[in-house]
Amino acid sequence: MNEDEYKDVYQRVIGTKCVYEKTILLQFAQCDHAEKRLLAEREAVNCSSEACQFRCQKFLDVTRQNARFALGQTQADEQLPHSKEVKVQAGGLFGLQQLLENSDPINIEPLDDYNQRFNEQQKAIVNINGCLEKAEQHYLNLDKFPYADIVKAILRFEVRKKRQRNKRDSTSRLRSS
Repeated sequence: MNEDEYKDVYQRVIGTKCVYEKTILLQFAQCDHAEKRLLAEREAVNCSSEACQFRCQKFLDVTRQNARFALGQTQADEQLPHSKEVKVQAGGLFGLQQLLENSDPINIEPLDDYNQRFNEQQKAIVNINGCLEKAEQHYLNLDKFPYADIVKAILRFEVRKKRQRNKRDSTSRLRSS
């Protein structure tokens, strides 16, 4: 299946695409409205609720706009590279969740301490929709979220690095096959 065919089938099968598809597929978060689908040996995620998808899209758009300068993006409509998009999605959710749990602005901590704590909390986002609902109840409106603090969490968030294979291991695998 070529890429154009895949995109056509994706549109028909998935319908309402999950805004946080990358974050969910990378296992940084889950959502009660997310439905994983297998399509041409790839995973895709659709959203079962258009209202929740709209709220997620609005939060992500505002978060991305607030983080644009901090991420070094010069144009508002410039598409983010994959790693920066994951940073905005997952880091934004983790930052929002931390604010809701602590009710205090995120303090700037040494990077090692933050990463250690982040790794401990990594599985904590069980429901993206629930996190956004709780935040709306707490802050009353998406526009009143403390985006400055959320951007701090985005900047501290580190996407998992790919494991480096040992050249000797990969060479020996090729020889043995």
